[in-house]
Amino acid sequence: MLSSYQACFCLITLLLFSACGQRAEDPSGVPVMAFEVNEALLGEAVRLDAHGLVFSPPRGWKGASADLLEEINTTVFEKEASVRQESIKVFYDADAGSFLSVTLVQVDGGGSFEEQTEQFANLLSSQQTSVSYRKAAFNKDGLHLVQFMGQSQGMINFKLLLASGGGDLLQFDYVVPMAHYPEQVKAVESSIGSLQRR
Repeated sequence: MLSSYQACFCLITLLLFSACGQRAEDPSGVPVMAFEVNEALLGEAVRLDAHGLVFSPPRGWKGASADLLEEINTTVFEKEASVRQESIKVFYDADAGSFLSVTLVQVDGGGSFEEQTEQFANLLSSQQTSVSYRKAAFNKDGLHLVQFMGQSQGMINFKLLLASGGGDLLQFDYVVPMAHYPEQVKAVESSIGSLQRR
């Protein structure tokens, strides 16, 4: 029997992927996803020039200060790990408790995108004993993305990994409390859909 959280998680997963239109597969067999982007739900575009990307956070989510980013980077991430992380942008909705974190991920030894995401997945499963993530890969407007979707303690987390353009990975974490997910799902989908190469 599914718990109410598991049932809600399954329903939310179904709703998100039914809202995103799967158009076809690319030549490698990876599904191509189309996202419904509602510009009215998005904030100003953010350029990540060093990574050749642009995206828009959900409207009303505030950008974190440089001091907060420094605090996150010195207290949250392990510097000696085989997978190193550095937050480069954070946006949050203080009222709902939702946030988006954009993180540079450096995997020891580099390797192909697939090898790096596999090493990241291994690290994720070893650290998150109470969270079960579901992994999926898809292409969106020429970007190859690997998504890890998890739920824990009343929160939904979408981790999206893509190649940064510099040999490392970029991680987009959308974290939303389940209580606010129905009202924020379209803004999250629009934000993911806004992600593109410049």
